[in-house]
Amino acid sequence: MKTLRAFFVRLAGWRGRDARERQLAAELESHFQMHVDDNLRAGMSLEEARRAAALRFGSVDAAKEGVRSRWTVSLLENTRQDIVYGLRGLRRNPGFAATAILSLALGIGAGVAIFTVVDGLLLRPLPFREPDRLVMVWEARNATRQNVVSPANFQDWKAQNSVFENMAVIGTGRIVVQDGGRVEEMGIQYISSNMLPMLGVRPLRGRLFTADEDLPNRPDVVILSHRLWQGWFGGDEGILGRKIQLGSQPATVIGILPPGFYFRRRDVDLWSTVNLDPARDYRKSAGRYLDCAARLKRGVSFDAAQTQMTAIQAPGDRLSGI
Repeated sequence: MKTLRAFFVRLAGWRGRDARERQLAAELESHFQMHVDDNLRAGMSLEEARRAAALRFGSVDAAKEGVRSRWTVSLLENTRQDIVYGLRGLRRNPGFAATAILSLALGIGAGVAIFTVVDGLLLRPLPFREPDRLVMVWEARNATRQNVVSPANFQDWKAQNSVFENMAVIGTGRIVVQDGGRVEEMGIQYISSNMLPMLGVRPLRGRLFTADEDLPNRPDVVILSHRLWQGWFGGDEGILGRKIQLGSQPATVIGILPPGFYFRRRDVDLWSTVNLDPARDYRKSAGRYLDCAARLKRGVSFDAAQTQMTAIQAPGDRLSGI
């Protein structure tokens, strides 16, 4: 308690500083003069008396600093002195001041921008359930090249692997959206029905896709981003169950995703089903156009999953963290 009281007393020492400085100077001068008078009474000359008093009294400036240190918090006092000195220097040279301020502003701006990117991409955990178990799976011709995935390979991986709890595919593109008189091209992702549940995403409104809706020749359904719901539809709660035009086909809105959600592409505002046919032989009729995400089983390491995927398909498919 005494330490805290002393801190606040020192903090209050900023008030009335000029008056205390004058009082301190007068008091120190009085003490110095008392030493001089004592030496004069001892028979010294004035010059000898002042010299002897100075040797005995010590540095006046050092004495002042010692007293000042008891008035205020030293860190704040030193900071104040540095700021005052810096402002005086800048005022004497305004051209240099403008250059220094501009350079400092640019440096701070660049630093903040870099940290924001690093924080978003490297430091901050992904906003998904247990992100450390999520991986991307690619086709690979060599150790460095990543290829998008064919539906045939995805079906083989899903059937043959024992290291993933779940696997899903994503196809990203652009589509013309029409609702009434409004028409705009937007980003869309075609996903397998298990994709959003695998990420741990829950809809803000409505529901997610069912497995039945992810089969061929089913009526088209679509989920909207929160941004699109607010921007295009003004947050209308009646949007669920309505049909909007996606390209040449109508699609029924079944859900709204939470604010800020995206997966790998920030410009996507629509999600629909990829509708892969489990009975179709895609080796004869489809190329590579999908991304593949997977969730590792508990206790399965990244290296163990890579080893199995390499064995499933030569020359080897490659995993990477999401």
